[in-house]
Amino acid sequence: MSAKGSAPIESVALITLLLLPIGPSVFLYEQLSNQLAAESIARHGVRAAMLDAPLGGFIDPGAQLAVLARSWEKPLTGYQVTSQGQLITLEVRVGNAVAIATLGREPG
Repeated sequence: MSAKGSAPIESVALITLLLLPIGPSVFLYEQLSNQLAAESIARHGVRAAMLDAPLGGFIDPGAQLAVLARSWEKPLTGYQVTSQGQLITLEVRVGNAVAIATLGREPG
């Protein structure tokens, strides 16, 4: 049996095996990046909604969320603000990632 001419075939097989993990790695990186962005945007957005608001209320943090999303270079796919008594909850969506942040006022 001759080994003549098998180097190109072995090279293609080796390169294919080395490149296979790149696709899932890129997908995983994108998912993690979206989750980190969503958590950061939610955390800072709920603080803006609470701290910039008049006493006892809250403001819609849409403008601040847009600025935060631009700083992460991520598209903000949606958000929802809910209020229950002294608690403000903000749910942020960035791609498939969802983050929820809740902040409460001290009674007083």
